[in-house]
Amino acid sequence: MDSAALVRAWTGPRSLPLLPELRLHLAATLTPVWEAVAAQASASPPPPWWAVAWPGGQALARLILDQPERVRGRRVFELGCGCGVTAIAAARAGAARVVAVDKDRSHLAVARANLEAVVRGLGPGEREALVRRNEVLRWLQAGRERAGEQPFDLIYADPPYATGLHAPLAEAVLRQDWLCRQGTLLLECASAKLPELFPGWELLDQRRYGTTTVLRLQQP
Repeated sequence: MDSAALVRAWTGPRSLPLLPELRLHLAATLTPVWEAVAAQASASPPPPWWAVAWPGGQALARLILDQPERVRGRRVFELGCGCGVTAIAAARAGAARVVAVDKDRSHLAVARANLEAVVRGLGPGEREALVRRNEVLRWLQAGRERAGEQPFDLIYADPPYATGLHAPLAEAVLRQDWLCRQGTLLLECASAKLPELFPGWELLDQRRYGTTTVLRLQQP
């Protein structure tokens, strides 16, 4: 079953308790989706995180919807987008350009379905919402100019917690000039094992949401 068919088969428009104003393509529960994917796979597949909205992303989406002035008219970049909940909230809150990136086809299929539905409902306006398939770190390291992008005002990254990608991602954002001078980098990580502060960044704030913590960073 291809990615689009997976999304059609296992997700449907649902609201989350924290985000009742959004209708997202999500699975009712994770386990049946995982079992269905595993039944068709030649090797043991990872959990289908594309079918659910991660707690840190939900919390940030709630903040954006409650305080739309944080993103209105600005450029927002979501790395490792999963179902795209943060990008979706930014589009709804009036961001001028939203770009969501992930390497997984299933993640992108559900993120694209969610973003397209939200943008269609916004009416006329100068808004752009794009979903791109790429390995996030490799794409960042290749450079912003090669990707044809201007610096972003807000970058949200949710790398897999155990991969050690937090420091390389922060370094690539800094070295390749992905963020505007007063922009904000938000990094989601495991509450049980916070990464050390990254060279070239100042920690402005950190918020814990159960097992997830979001770090708010800016260039000093």
